[in-house]
Amino acid sequence: MSGPLTKIRNKFSNRQSTDTEAAPEDEQPKTVLHECTACGSVFIQHTGERCSECGSDSLVEQ
Repeated sequence: MSGPLTKIRNKFSNRQSTDTEAAPEDEQPKTVLHECTACGSVFIQHTGERCSECGSDSLVEQ
């Protein structure tokens, strides 16, 4: 699968692996991806906020 979600995951895994001052695994903030059920956009956002593409508040965690 080579979609926008894969690109986002690769971007974050590459950035974390090159970070020399990474916190211990249990202290690193968890990256949570959300998908908008209205338009299908996938992005990093806190639950309860609105979709940056269509403004819908129908977000589900990935």
